[in-house]
Amino acid sequence: MKHLSDVEWKSENGHYQVLINQYMDGSGQNVWVDVPDDAVIKEPNRDGRTLVWPIWGDRPQVRCFLPGAMG
Repeated sequence: MKHLSDVEWKSENGHYQVLINQYMDGSGQNVWVDVPDDAVIKEPNRDGRTLVWPIWGDRPQVRCFLPGAMG
């Protein structure tokens, strides 16, 4: 799980993108990754901060995403 600042995520046309490193160890570049609609948690965000649960394989993907107050 990772907290994202407001500049590390965006919403466009009803879909989210997050900025995460291309490698789990953080040694690569940050890349924009599309958040699948079924990965978006629609429950209230009690933390208030944006949270992402990234997974890495051949490329970074998003397992779960909880929009913050801006969303």
